[in-house]
Amino acid sequence: MHSENCVENDVAIISMASQALSKFKPHVVPRTNGWGSANSGRGWILQEFMPGEHLGDKFETMSIEQQRGIFAQMAEMLKALQEYEVPGTVTGFGEGEFRWGRGDC
Repeated sequence: MHSENCVENDVAIISMASQALSKFKPHVVPRTNGWGSANSGRGWILQEFMPGEHLGDKFETMSIEQQRGIFAQMAEMLKALQEYEVPGTVTGFGEGEFRWGRGDC
């Protein structure tokens, strides 16, 4: 994968993950508000800030029941990602393409 495509690929993956995980409320993938290609220098992505705490900071102090609940949620998310049908335009590694405003990759 060429470095010029990194931002476009990241935005495409974020978009697909957002679609795959759209049933989870509140949403778990930050919204992308804008991005710029690395073709003209440094690429960038402007994403929504999602407040909260890092799970790693709290997990060990949680009860076994709370930990099981977290694992169950993680399993549901992984299942949703695995079941997501990747758009036909993606035919290989690093071939994600994002068309702004269309919502597809």
